[in-house]
Amino acid sequence: MKPIRQSSCANKSLLDMTRKRRNDKTNSKLEKIVTEFFEEDCNSRLCPGKNDCITKGKIKTQKRLLQDTMKSLHTKFIKTKNIKLSYTLFCRLRPFWVVTPNIHQRETCLCITHANTELTLASLKRANIIDFSNYQSMLNYLCCDRYNEKCLMRECLNCKRRSICYHEFDNSVLIKYSSWQCIAEDILDTKTKKKRRVRKYKKITLNCAPKDIVMKLEENLDIFLKHEANIVHQYQTIKSLKDNLTEKDAVIHMDFSENYNTKYSSEVQSFHFGGSRTQISLHTVVLYTQGEIKCFATISENLNHNVPVIWAHLKPVMELLPTSIENVYFLSDGPVTQYRNKDMFFFLLCKLNEAYPNICDFTWNYHEAGHGKGAPDGIGGTCKRTADKIVALGTDIASIDDFATELNKYCPGIQIFVITEQEIDFQKKIMEDNRSNIKPFTGTLKVHQVRGSCLSNMLYMKSLSCFCSIFCPHFHLGDIKYPPNEKTKLDIDAVYTDSEDDLQNKMVAQTSTHLISTIDTTMTFKNGDFVLVEYHISNKKYRYAGVCSSDFDEEE
Repeated sequence: MKPIRQSSCANKSLLDMTRKRRNDKTNSKLEKIVTEFFEEDCNSRLCPGKNDCITKGKIKTQKRLLQDTMKSLHTKFIKTKNIKLSYTLFCRLRPFWVVTPNIHQRETCLCITHANTELTLASLKRANIIDFSNYQSMLNYLCCDRYNEKCLMRECLNCKRRSICYHEFDNSVLIKYSSWQCIAEDILDTKTKKKRRVRKYKKITLNCAPKDIVMKLEENLDIFLKHEANIVHQYQTIKSLKDNLTEKDAVIHMDFSENYNTKYSSEVQSFHFGGSRTQISLHTVVLYTQGEIKCFATISENLNHNVPVIWAHLKPVMELLPTSIENVYFLSDGPVTQYRNKDMFFFLLCKLNEAYPNICDFTWNYHEAGHGKGAPDGIGGTCKRTADKIVALGTDIASIDDFATELNKYCPGIQIFVITEQEIDFQKKIMEDNRSNIKPFTGTLKVHQVRGSCLSNMLYMKSLSCFCSIFCPHFHLGDIKYPPNEKTKLDIDAVYTDSEDDLQNKMVAQTSTHLISTIDTTMTFKNGDFVLVEYHISNKKYRYAGVCSSDFDEEE
């Protein structure tokens, strides 16, 4: 009997080990799903600061702050992932770098629309006029699902008639109300000794009648819900785009990081408190292709953030795109002084295909105002935090070359490029030479997507991002049309010649032009067929759409 008991114990032990491995494997998969959920930009936002990192078990990671309560996120996880998971296990599987915002940490990147709504709700809650003090609770009360666009746009049949319930109040008792406001002020210029008007944002606190605050909340409620719907749409649409990339697609997510100040390991007082310190501009990019993610940081001593500087920073990234890429989706926040303006629209339509002929279709997508934080901010924080650590260890970072050298050494996962002033001047000249041809677009602040194609001389402006097709009518705001670029047209004599000898003579005479024409002889073309013709000239591709005017076969 003893050997039998030993055998049964061994089998039981083996069974327990198998179950444990199976449970570990299941928990590992579940942990990965929960981690990916928490890292979605709509559920948490990446902290951009160099000190915004957290370390656990010798693993240092950029910190992310929750966008909602754990209870609300747990409910959203169950609805979106269709996975039954207890709230306790959901909290236990939360990544250590995703933390709850601390009230003692000063937030400097708040959205003014959300901030003013929070201040309004807080003042009414303190007066016991409403039952909630934050916008998340208000959205949960007004909407069936606060992450559903139809609910937020008041198109849902179940919740479109819901309204905020106010308790009875005495309108003669004033309550404190705060809001952020943009105020014009006259200041005295110390250099010119003349007055000039500037605009400043200030937090204004007033004593108001409760009815006035209630009316203000109701007036701004539709604007707030539209703002929230735009946020949800942009995050969900772009996430779907990233999840369904093909080998021909690339997403370029970019943002400017806060400038880095050069430092010495030890400094004299005159340098530390004087104006001798040099600033370095950082432009960070995350490139998404099918099955691969790459990180870039381009640095420059030019501190401008205008369109020529942006394209100078983007040039190294664009040149490293795989040759299979034909569709490029740019993604950024939407400041009108940087990414969203008439200069950028002109460059996209008239110069992008000329500089990068492999690109057939492109879109530029903008986040909702105040909600443009994402993966590129983590790159900037990593670079500046690493540089400061190097300085603390005794190495001087006194110039842009020192900055690039040290980052290349200690940040192998980030490709570093130095942008020269000559490249920026080259991009500036392109814009200056075409300044008279640039057209503005009425309603630029409403644009959240710009779509274009190398086969069209028109930009399609949309109020929200949509990727179903370039000519789709969804969210259409208007168009910008430019005349065809005459410089990119081929001379008919360079394409059609009387004989092969004539073609060779022309190519010898024009040594700078190289012409290649490829025709698939297995295909037949009939009168009226649409064709796309591609010519290679001076290492550039030119594509033209045409219609066959007669039948074509191999002998012809």
